[in-house]
Amino acid sequence: MFMAPRANMLAMTALTVGNLAPPFSLPDQDGTSVSLGDYAGRRVVVYFYPADDTPGCTKEACQFNDLAEDYAALGVC
Repeated sequence: MFMAPRANMLAMTALTVGNLAPPFSLPDQDGTSVSLGDYAGRRVVVYFYPADDTPGCTKEACQFNDLAEDYAALGVC
């Protein structure tokens, strides 16, 4: 599990609809580093959730999976 150092968490700026996401890199489910820059020029969904393994987080993640074909049809990675 990736945990950002607390000092970095305090320095983060909240994003609002329409903001560009800041550059970041995080490990994926297999531990491979993935950077937002890997998707430069492409439409992506950046998904944040408040807590792992909660009913709300699981339901929301399943909705993204259920709509994967719809996102792909719109050119979203």
